[in-house]
Amino acid sequence: MHRADSDTKRYSSPPVQKTQKFTKGLVFRYVTFVVMEAMFTTLAWYCYSRPLPLPRYINVGLNTAKSGFIVVFTVWHTIACACAWYIGAESFSMEWAARPEEPTDSVSTVTSGIVDYLVYFPRSRATGTFKAAFFAFIGLMALRATGSSTITATDGIETVDPLPIGRIATSSITPNTINLGDSIFASRLAQTYMVVRLEQLLGAPWGYVPESNWLIPLPAEQLNMASTLEYETDLVRFHYTCRWHAPTTDTVFDSTLIIGDERWTGNFVANATASMRGHRHGPGIIPLRPSNSSSESSGVSAYLFLGGNTTIPLNTSNSNIAWLDLSGLPTMYNRDMFASSIPASPVNVLAPLAAVLICDPHLQFTSGKVVLDVQTNITIPDVTVQSTNLARSPGNIDSSAARTLFTYALFSAISAADPGFISTGESFGEDPTDYINFNSVALKMLLQPPPSLHNWSSMGSLRPLDLATINKQIDSYTLSALKVFTSGLTGDGDTLEAEFFTTVVNAQYTVVRLALVSTNVFAALHSALFCTILLLLAGLAYLNGTGGRDPFNLENIRKKREREKES
Repeated sequence: MHRADSDTKRYSSPPVQKTQKFTKGLVFRYVTFVVMEAMFTTLAWYCYSRPLPLPRYINVGLNTAKSGFIVVFTVWHTIACACAWYIGAESFSMEWAARPEEPTDSVSTVTSGIVDYLVYFPRSRATGTFKAAFFAFIGLMALRATGSSTITATDGIETVDPLPIGRIATSSITPNTINLGDSIFASRLAQTYMVVRLEQLLGAPWGYVPESNWLIPLPAEQLNMASTLEYETDLVRFHYTCRWHAPTTDTVFDSTLIIGDERWTGNFVANATASMRGHRHGPGIIPLRPSNSSSESSGVSAYLFLGGNTTIPLNTSNSNIAWLDLSGLPTMYNRDMFASSIPASPVNVLAPLAAVLICDPHLQFTSGKVVLDVQTNITIPDVTVQSTNLARSPGNIDSSAARTLFTYALFSAISAADPGFISTGESFGEDPTDYINFNSVALKMLLQPPPSLHNWSSMGSLRPLDLATINKQIDSYTLSALKVFTSGLTGDGDTLEAEFFTTVVNAQYTVVRLALVSTNVFAALHSALFCTILLLLAGLAYLNGTGGRDPFNLENIRKKREREKES
């Protein structure tokens, strides 16, 4: 009996090993991995859909921010992958128990490395569990690498927000608002002289620099935080062509000129009175305005040139004084003299010849998409037209108001008093050398530049520029004058925009601010790796817990040795 029991004990198979269970440590590690990677994946897709602005107290450079978040996310994924790898490491550690009689412990010890795994992987004795764990190992390495690159920092945030831009409407610009009693239009026209003088004479830009030959409504506020901006607006394309016109005796009377079907008025008198003839002769450039304020403007502007020519000189006593030479141009002779009063002065200047410069802007109305990208080089436009002919017009430019605006755009800039260019005499009561009834804006825009701007008595004759140059000059000067109206400011000095001066449109900004962003490629790659590894680890955990294999440790090695001795 005792011998039989001994034989049975000697030749029986080893006892069935206990099944590994899902321990609290394993569950905790798996849940930690899932929670950490799920949080990161959610953050990655959120940053892809919209940039996540960082708190403003994180005031560091972009390179510093990028490096900092690479470190943060590398540590984050290292912790998550370390928790997840416990399951894969357990599978490697159990590989030795699959075939106890074969040398499989090379991948089950704590000193086993990736080289051991690579050498063992293609061998026939490698189990399917080992191969699945090896794929999980490679996947976790890739997950850690892509995780640190999926979310990064940027200093530009694209957002869509309401933007007030300039509005050209009849509520603030109408033909009859040129009357001095109208404070809104008159005050805004007065501003054009300052802007034109600043940009064209001093070479300093005022506000944003728009693309040439475009009336582009501009933002009503300085967007100090925006590096680029895109919005839709109505637009007006213009390109001036000017021509000379000679008045006739039957089309000039008092202070009125008839050109075609339009009556024009200005600061002149067709026939000087006896009291006026006592004043000095002098040149003049007089901006004209349509006298019929109730009719719709065409956008055309007109300028009256008063002077002489080589046959009929302005002043025969001294040919060296400044005078306007209209030789070769269509002119009208008036033996009674044309008279014009100098602004801010009791003096009138007299001239025998008159010529009219008529300038047509050839307006083209459209709508389009505009891009604002502030440039450091003032010769490069900040605001450019990206596309035209939108399907739906924003409705912020009224065609009638725009035509009126082009008619009067340079009116104040040319007619404003410019004391430095009025007289070289000590006072108006004394006998000055000469009188000049045009300001520095008109001089530079329409006349050939004199050798000096300070000694009028030695200049002699001044001639108008050729028409091609005048066209370009008026294009440029008008672009400066339009800024007063396209910016949406009221012009009353408080720099606040009123509702009827602006229209609100949707604008896409690129705001200068640190934020976290992600790309769809890396976000999708990270999500795919996470989901694949998640399922793979769950399967490995199940196999580890139900496969009946012992991990490679001293206790299980001792038990194996005892079973071998017993057998």
